Amino acid sequence: MQGRRASVVVVVVAACTTLAIACGGRVQGGEAGDASTPIGSSPDASGVSLPVDAGLDVTASPPEDVFDFDVDHPFDGSCPSACTGGCAGGICTIACSSGTFACSGGVAPTCPSGMPCRVLCDGPSACQPASITCPTDAPCEVDCVGETSCGQASVQCPASASAPCSIECTAQSACQETTFRCGGGPCTINCNGGGVCQQSKFFCGPGPCSATCTNPAAEPNVIGCDAAASCANSCGG
Repeated sequence: MQGRRASVVVVVVAACTTLAIACGGRVQGGEAGDASTPIGSSPDASGVSLPVDAGLDVTASPPEDVFDFDVDHPFDGSCPSACTGGCAGGICTIACSSGTFACSGGVAPTCPSGMPCRVLCDGPSACQPASITCPTDAPCEVDCVGETSCGQASVQCPASASAPCSIECTAQSACQETTFRCGGGPCTINCNGGGVCQQSKFFCGPGPCSATCTNPAAEPNVIGCDAAASCANSCGG
């Protein structure tokens, strides 16, 4: 009789354990499924729970698109006047498309701090020779998509290590003789087109650095690649 009761207890305990795990719950004890270890994580040597992907290499080269501007970002305040293209999705857009030299000289694009920023230079010489300043503490993207749109300009990326910076040069001579300075976070430049980044300089920062070129005549001079956390350079510089 006692042997039957012991068997029933074992079956019930096993069933409860299976149900708890299947339902994403926790069971008591020091084994797998410990109350202190959520499902989908594992304890380290100190007993602290870590996500299963905690071993990801954070120094790997950044993806080509380091900031997704299709994702909404929290934004409760009014849109700063510098954001001439609006603040849709909580992203400040500085639109330099009203004509030649639209954002150069005294109207150089300067992103407000504390919110993601996109500088759009899509007119001929729109940001030539502008001094473009990203926010110090938020993601930034500079799009040079007009002919000579960012020629002889300078771009200063965010200082924060958690703020990625992306520069896109996609028109004829769009970034010719331009100076790009990465900040503390992941930094990417894409030069796509004939002579698009010719005679330009791209200074890597301490974070992951990436330079992509599709045309030998479009290559910038990539500086500091060996000192970056990681570097992917398909350009000749």
